[in-house]
Amino acid sequence: MEPRRAIALEIALQTRVLQTCALHNEIFYDDEVDPSGAFALAVELVRQHKPYVDEFEHDAHALTDLLSEILSAAPRCCPHCPSAITNPSGMARKGEDSLALRLIQAAGAGASSLAV
Repeated sequence: MEPRRAIALEIALQTRVLQTCALHNEIFYDDEVDPSGAFALAVELVRQHKPYVDEFEHDAHALTDLLSEILSAAPRCCPHCPSAITNPSGMARKGEDSLALRLIQAAGAGASSLAV
């Protein structure tokens, strides 16, 4: 991976805009996290001339553009988890699976009470 991409990716991971699936070790975009923190950190690192971002030669715009590109290309959930299998677009929001499970459980509880 080229150094510039690695820097932008690390900023996104540090600010938790990108997450890593604990089960599959896949990176995905957490659309419930406000990405403005990642962009603010990127700009501040360049503005303060931190050695960490020297690759960008004091060009905050180049870093934020790359950060945008990385975020927009990232899947919205782990591609190997059940939510990705049932929704291949990767646009499932967190909580959809648990809501579906609660609805199924509630329907099952209602059916069992009718059988009594």
